[in-house]
Amino acid sequence: MGRWRGTLHLCSALGGWKVGAWWVKEIVRAYAQQPIPREARAQQARLYIHSRFTSKQQLFLDFVLQHYVTMGVQELAQDKLTPLLCLRYQNSIADAVADLGRPKVIGQLFSGFQNYLYEATAR
Repeated sequence: MGRWRGTLHLCSALGGWKVGAWWVKEIVRAYAQQPIPREARAQQARLYIHSRFTSKQQLFLDFVLQHYVTMGVQELAQDKLTPLLCLRYQNSIADAVADLGRPKVIGQLFSGFQNYLYEATAR
């Protein structure tokens, strides 16, 4: 039981026995790896962004990535989308919609590209 005690405590902290041992091991493995700097994540994500998005979307996502690098991960929160759009488009949401698409599309763009920050460095 001794070697499993830590796993049992972690399982308990994560919601009891609703999580499997594999999931717990994946969390432990992830925390054992060296952290990847935001700049490196952003640079790797740019490779994906520049091959999958329009030029106007790329400009906005590059802007978001720059804020992510300088300010931190909190810049990727959903509640930051409107302030970032206002900042990038000088308070003209109409210009943002003209460049990026309907609000739903902009929301999907903002949340969807974030996968590239982690997918690109997972390998």
